[in-house]
Amino acid sequence: MRLVVVTVDETVFDGLIDEVVVPLPDGWLGVRPRHAPFQARLLAGDVVVRAAGRERTLATLGGTIAVDRDEVTILTGVAKMDVDLEALERVIGDDLKRRRTLEQETEKHFDRVYQQMAHAIGPRTQPGGRS
Repeated sequence: MRLVVVTVDETVFDGLIDEVVVPLPDGWLGVRPRHAPFQARLLAGDVVVRAAGRERTLATLGGTIAVDRDEVTILTGVAKMDVDLEALERVIGDDLKRRRTLEQETEKHFDRVYQQMAHAIGPRTQPGGRS
């Protein structure tokens, strides 16, 4: 069966598998070929992907899972293959710090640009001779 894992930014996994085991609100569920169709909320955690005798871990912060015939689709905000949830949370934390730093630098840059523009324009005179 085919597993497709999609985030906002990328397709994390798209390939043939033998089984996927996912964390759902009411417990763990294994999905194998010819599983009955369903949709459910996926909890944050480690998804186990088994293919060709190999077991891989997919960490996700939750999302949705849809099973239709022999295709499983996981839609999630964030997911990484071959890491566990703890490692994923560290990566996200590092990425958030980097983004915050970039945002702060961008704000400083725009503040300087606005100050330069205000200085270049100078005070404006209002009608009636007031400034």
